[in-house]
Amino acid sequence: RNLLIGGTGHDVFFGGLFGGSLLIGGSTAYDNDAEALDLILQEWSSPRSLRQRVRNLSKGQGPILGGTGIKLDTRGPDKTVFDDGQTDDLIGGVFTQDWFFAKLSSKKANRDRVFGLSFFDELDRI
Repeated sequence: RNLLIGGTGHDVFFGGLFGGSLLIGGSTAYDNDAEALDLILQEWSSPRSLRQRVRNLSKGQGPILGGTGIKLDTRGPDKTVFDDGQTDDLIGGVFTQDWFFAKLSSKKANRDRVFGLSFFDELDRI
C-alpha cells in the first residue's frame, strides 16, 4: 500500500496494480511532519479492512492513531486535508481498494479528475 500526497501544483498519480493507494490531490496539515505521515502510512498499511482503516484515519482512532490527534478530515475548522487549487489526475489501481481525496466541484476549472474509481473504493471531496 502507498500514500501519495500532491502538495501544490498539478499532479498525476498512478495508484498501482496491487495493494491499494491513499491518493490526496492537495496537501495535509502533516506534510512537513515525518512522524505523523509515518503513522498515517502505518494505519493505511495495516491488515484491517478498507472501511476500518478509513474510519480510523478519518477520526484519528484505533491502536495506531488513537490519542495522537492525527486524522484526515476534509470538513470544518479542524480540517487537515486541503485542496491546492490546481487540477490533479488521480488514477486508482486495477485490483485494489483505493481512497481518493479530490476536489470535484461543479466548475471545470481546477477540478481534479479521478480515474479508476470503483464501487470498492472510497472518495472524499476536498
